[in-house]
Amino acid sequence: MESRDPVGGFLGDIYSTLKERISSPFISSFAIAWSAINYKIFVLLFSDKEYEAKIKLIDEMFDSPDEIGLFIIMFPLIVAGFYVYAWPLLSIKINWYVLD
Repeated sequence: MESRDPVGGFLGDIYSTLKERISSPFISSFAIAWSAINYKIFVLLFSDKEYEAKIKLIDEMFDSPDEIGLFIIMFPLIVAGFYVYAWPLLSIKINWYVLD
C-alpha cells in the first residue's frame, strides 16, 4: 500500500507555483524593473547602519505617499508592461523595416 506524504506534496505544490510565477515574463520583468528603479533601497538594506536609521533614510527618500506609490509600484509596472507587451510589437516593426 502506497502512503502519500502530505508535507512533501504541499512543498512540491509551493515549489511548482513559485517556479511558474518566477518564470513568467511579466513577473521577472517587474522584479528587474523594481530592483533597478529602487536600487537605493537595496543598498540601504544591506548597509551596516542600524535598523532605525535604515527606516528613517528610506522614509526620507520619498517626499509623499504618492511618490512612494509611483516608485514602488507604478514605474516598475509601466517598465514591465512596456517590455512584455510593447517591445515585441516594436521589434516586429523594426525587423520588418530592416528586412524590407
